[in-house]
Amino acid sequence: MYRRTLLVAALGLLGGCLGGDAPVATTTTETASTTTNPTGAPTGVPVPGEDCAVTTLPEGEYPSLPASLTEATAETFAIDFEKAYATAELEADEDVSVSGFDGWNARVVERFDSGLLLTASVQVDFGESGDGTRTMLGSSPSHGWYYVTERFAARAPGAEYAEEPPTYTWELVACG
Repeated sequence: MYRRTLLVAALGLLGGCLGGDAPVATTTTETASTTTNPTGAPTGVPVPGEDCAVTTLPEGEYPSLPASLTEATAETFAIDFEKAYATAELEADEDVSVSGFDGWNARVVERFDSGLLLTASVQVDFGESGDGTRTMLGSSPSHGWYYVTERFAARAPGAEYAEEPPTYTWELVACG
């Protein structure tokens, strides 16, 4: 993220030295807007007002925000939420039942003044009965980006090895 700023600035200066018309003045502003928004959250994260309305989620039992925000409690929240979300999505099909989890992990990607940006992944084991006589067993990955603060949490769907968080698709998923 900082390398991109340095590279763009260096190219702009090099263009200026070579007589090019590369715009240097806007590069820092553009890079800053892709990292954080004016509220101190990552770009695209919905920051709630006083009412803090959570989006409609698939029916399930979701964890509450951590009482005290640390990297460990945020990671636990993200894993527990991703497990609940993945389970609820799969079990929305009445023929599917989740039997457990093969693995899970979460990691803090960046610390902001107002909260933590994390990724979380779970591997969900399930069974699906199609015609009443057979049961198909399977495993499905689920990945999400999380922005967790002491006041709220937001989630966006993610890919397993994504390097950058999305700048859209964020939804408020918990309020404190």
